[in-house]
Amino acid sequence: MESRVFGFVVLVMMLGGVCSDDARSANCKLRQELTARAAGIVQHYLIKNGQQVEKGIVIIEFDDRQLKAAKLEAEAAVEGAKANVALAEDAVSRIKKLRSGESVSHQSVVEANLKLMQASALQRQAEAALERVKVQLDDTKIIADISGVVRGLPSVIGLAVQAGQSLGRVEGDDGACQVEADKQKTK
Repeated sequence: MESRVFGFVVLVMMLGGVCSDDARSANCKLRQELTARAAGIVQHYLIKNGQQVEKGIVIIEFDDRQLKAAKLEAEAAVEGAKANVALAEDAVSRIKKLRSGESVSHQSVVEANLKLMQASALQRQAEAALERVKVQLDDTKIIADISGVVRGLPSVIGLAVQAGQSLGRVEGDDGACQVEADKQKTK
């Protein structure tokens, strides 16, 4: 009996759910805590307390104006870096052609290749910076991971929140809990 209860509790934890006080009960409700992944200021609540939501719906949006500006800057940096790589590739190509005629030293070829490597590294850095900003932009939205009813939203526009701060929850029923719970009981 003890292993069956343990298996049921592990199943519930994996699903992100909570169950009634009786762990052997087949009454299982999934629950998603609406937690801020980054510090920010609440700009919009797109859903109200007590409202039904489907999985994938945006519930809360944070102010993202600075991050959108940072994204534009990062995109410009990537474009600039790509242009520098193209110039460096062109320089290597020209020097290699001149080198075949022995009018350019081996050192010039090496320097051109190093400049190309440096330009390529700077392009990768710019692309990584852009990806970081995109991830931060994703953190400006809290999205329903399950279908259910929204509860506990503070509904204060302009509320400053910290990373990890709970801003409510989505509570939903899932028939899969019943099936999985029944499987655990028969083992």
